[in-house]
Amino acid sequence: METMNYQKLDANYYQADINPVKVELGLLKYLSISGQSAPEAPVFNQSIAEIYSVVNALKNHFTQQGNEFEIAPMEANWWVEKGGEFKAIPRTEWFWRILIPLPEFISATDFENLKNPLKSKVSMEEINEGTSVQILHIGSYEEEDTTIEKIIDFMGQNQLAMSGYHHEIYLNDPKETPVEELKTIIRYPVRVKN
Repeated sequence: METMNYQKLDANYYQADINPVKVELGLLKYLSISGQSAPEAPVFNQSIAEIYSVVNALKNHFTQQGNEFEIAPMEANWWVEKGGEFKAIPRTEWFWRILIPLPEFISATDFENLKNPLKSKVSMEEINEGTSVQILHIGSYEEEDTTIEKIIDFMGQNQLAMSGYHHEIYLNDPKETPVEELKTIIRYPVRVKN
């Protein structure tokens, strides 16, 4: 049996420290589900349950074929209407896309053939964030501002500009982890300023 460890998806993917670093990322496959709401809204938690139902069905399918993989930590993109700032926009108007990375061997055909009643709510897509800046945030999701400021300062010092969504990778489960011990990688795709 072959076992796929999610941390081998990309050497840079989970390599974050409390100081910002620039990384080069490649094309990866994801399951995704999108919506608009505050992170504490029932629809957000329902969407988490739905995407996990589908990824667990994929895992069970491949385990039966002798090709097991670990389910990677949940991730999410967050954004607001163009030109807006998170602080100025009500949380109910935030957009989000929940992501779970998939191993390379899972094809679009595998996804289409999957028997799961929630599959229609979930998409399979490929994303290449390319050049990005990321940092490890430790603590509450509500207290990310100081960590994000470090990324913004780093971009300024290196003539970089944001070129993609705010991206969070949740390294531990908030239901099982004290708030002060939560670990989140915060990432922004970037481009060189003109």
